[in-house]
Amino acid sequence: MKKAFFILITLFILILIYSIMFCRILPMTHRYSVTNETGENVDASIYIRKKENCEELILIFNNIESKNILIINRSLKSIGLSEGGKKEFIRINSVPFLIQISKKANNYMVINNLINIDLIKKSEFHNTKIVFDTFWEYKKVGKKIVINTK
Repeated sequence: MKKAFFILITLFILILIYSIMFCRILPMTHRYSVTNETGENVDASIYIRKKENCEELILIFNNIESKNILIINRSLKSIGLSEGGKKEFIRINSVPFLIQISKKANNYMVINNLINIDLIKKSEFHNTKIVFDTFWEYKKVGKKIVINTK
């Protein structure tokens, strides 16, 4: 009995240390709404990841099966795909936060305004909204995604 208890406590401590070292809790935000180009609401969740000098938006579409997560950095005017994709995050639908389980997910590949990788042909960053062309499976929601500040 003591041995099983010791193993359980050790396992709990190891998980706790791993969580402190590598995991981040990213809160969901309701400061934004997501629509398509016609103003139709898009079922998506936005989470906030704070970095040293900026804030990144993590955009996840709730009704689209995808291995990717979009990262939007307003200050750099960049949109990218998270390195490692969805497998680097844990999302529980009834909980208002996202758990980032690795530091690998801090990186992303920019997909707008590049010469070689230009999945998003046009993107616009304004004070109250961000507009960008859709690509791949995201075309299901429309030709453009609009993220409006509420």
